Amino acid sequence: MWISRPDGCTARQEVPARDGKNVQDEPGSCQPASGSWYFVYDSTTVTEVVKATVEGRQRSGRPTAAEKSAQ
Repeated sequence: MWISRPDGCTARQEVPARDGKNVQDEPGSCQPASGSWYFVYDSTTVTEVVKATVEGRQRSGRPTAAEKSAQ
């Protein structure tokens, strides 16, 4: 479960917005709709929101930051 913040957004929505470039939210929502995200751990850039989430990184087979730091 993701904790809601005072503005009604969740950390799951705010982290991609914070970490991405040119991130645009869906109208009237905190959910990112577009942008680009660079992942230093595997030197990749993604432009699909679903691939920028923790869950998307796990589905893609690429390690998350937490997984990399645990190695």
